[in-house]
Amino acid sequence: MKKRILAALLAGVMLLGLAACGTTPAETPAEPPAGGDTTEAPAEPTGGNWQYRVELTPDNPVTINTAIVTSQMAPNDGNKLSVKMAETLGVTLNYQIIPGDQQETIIGTWLASGEFPELIAQSDLNFALIEGGGLLRLDDMIDSGEFPSIARHVEPFRQRMSYIGGNAPDGDGIYILPAFGRWYNYMTETQSFGTGFFIQKAVLEWAGFPDLSNWTLEQYFDLIEGYMQENETDENGNPLRGMAFEFSDRSWSLTNGPQFLAGHPNNGGVIVDPVTNIASYYIDTDWARRYYEILNDAFLRGLIDVESFTRSADEYQSVLASGSVLGISDQRWAFGNAVDALNAEGRHNRTWVPTMPTFDGIAPWYNDFPAMNTNQGFGIASTAENPGLLMTFLDTMLTQEWQILLSWGIEGEDFQVDGDGMFYRTQEQRDQFHDLAWRADNKLMALYDQLPKIQGTFPDPGFGYGNAWSPGDQVAEFQETLFDYDRMFLESYGKGTWMDFVNQPPANPPYYPAWNIAIEEGLPRINDQLVGDLTEEWVPRLVMAPAGEFAGLWDQFMELIAAIDHQPFLDSMNAGIQQRIEIWGKDSGDWQNTAPLAPLP
Repeated sequence: MKKRILAALLAGVMLLGLAACGTTPAETPAEPPAGGDTTEAPAEPTGGNWQYRVELTPDNPVTINTAIVTSQMAPNDGNKLSVKMAETLGVTLNYQIIPGDQQETIIGTWLASGEFPELIAQSDLNFALIEGGGLLRLDDMIDSGEFPSIARHVEPFRQRMSYIGGNAPDGDGIYILPAFGRWYNYMTETQSFGTGFFIQKAVLEWAGFPDLSNWTLEQYFDLIEGYMQENETDENGNPLRGMAFEFSDRSWSLTNGPQFLAGHPNNGGVIVDPVTNIASYYIDTDWARRYYEILNDAFLRGLIDVESFTRSADEYQSVLASGSVLGISDQRWAFGNAVDALNAEGRHNRTWVPTMPTFDGIAPWYNDFPAMNTNQGFGIASTAENPGLLMTFLDTMLTQEWQILLSWGIEGEDFQVDGDGMFYRTQEQRDQFHDLAWRADNKLMALYDQLPKIQGTFPDPGFGYGNAWSPGDQVAEFQETLFDYDRMFLESYGKGTWMDFVNQPPANPPYYPAWNIAIEEGLPRINDQLVGDLTEEWVPRLVMAPAGEFAGLWDQFMELIAAIDHQPFLDSMNAGIQQRIEIWGKDSGDWQNTAPLAPLP
């Protein structure tokens, strides 16, 4: 169950978030032009008065203070893209990188002091900065005609990107430009970044690449146990650990399990009836009891890494990067740095693939068409002295030219272009991308992580047209990028990409997802927070219960949960679901967040 903290928690202290994506191909020009640096600059804004837009030029250098909640690294001094930004736009960024487990405290400090960085990228599920007046409502600037890249990005999904039905002092509207979820031309990705019970490739190889369909959580732990019985350490002498998870920052990585085992998509702490669209808690269901009983049994067999309950977010990343953790309950985006570190060491067998256990006879729905994550992305501080400058910067970063620079890099240095205008990389260029030190000098990982993105294929005529938005999703490039071990692993399973390990997603429900619905202040939030606090307090007790004591502890937990009035929260949640169904239906883009291309003016 995701953590929810009260509205400004008496002076503002709040929490965390994740990422998203979409479907259906958009209309594209009939004949893509060949490669070459022929990107057309956006036409001048149609607003006419240039009330907001500021010219970015090295003749008038500016420094922007930005805070970014991310697990990605800040660039080193002298980073080549930072230098290019300064030389071509006159922009220098001062970075404050905030780990997810520190977000709550830092947002609370900002709200209490009234002092904010100019640009803020966060992932707070409680919308504290919006409700506390810390972020600027962007609608007037979007509607001015002066920011064509942002306007095109937003318009088909105006309602879906808006904060609606919450407690923002400036009313409904767009306060955050989502980092993920707006697709221009939908394409099947090569990697699933969502939820799974991940398992090391080394374990599956040891077991002879077993069939993972109709997979149960019991089978998952049995396989890990069998491997640990034959192997006490990894190749570096590190003692092997069973299943790990992030709890201090993202307790939902463990507590969301029952909904997936029961065949529901990720709606956070609730399940939503697919016929009635009515939400209910699942923490007090038989599904949850069965789940925690399985975890308790695994703990008693030594298969749960109990330090997961007390580790910091940084410590969690470190232990995963050691290669000693055999299983992970999490979302793939959350431990990408650990995967990169292991790949850089050549320990490809110690990276993980997702499995999708369910209760008997239930079809898995772990993989979804990722949703428009309206709580995650960049916003502009309400105290910013020059919001037009900041909006101009964000609009510039959303041009195709800068999207290519941020995702692929610089032509000739980081990638090549063939005679048909398609991007590819040499082996040396692929290898250098896996070097974390190289990235700090050549990529803007933290910035790009939270910026709005052109997902799918690049839509505008000229340089880049038709190429995938990231090298990993360019199919030919993905195949060339595979390490020999990973190519063998995929072939052993008869699969072409890592996405083939997860289910084909059904269409998203029209409200989806429920976890980022703004809940009313007062009893709805208070009571839901009580449920969340009890869950975080009692789950470690349940998982680590001594033999024979689980049933009694579960009954005590249920008595405490039952004493909380669930209805105020559920009423607010269900009102939000119905509101989304009604209001989001006004968007012109489809339910998988894909819209036909609107040309720049």
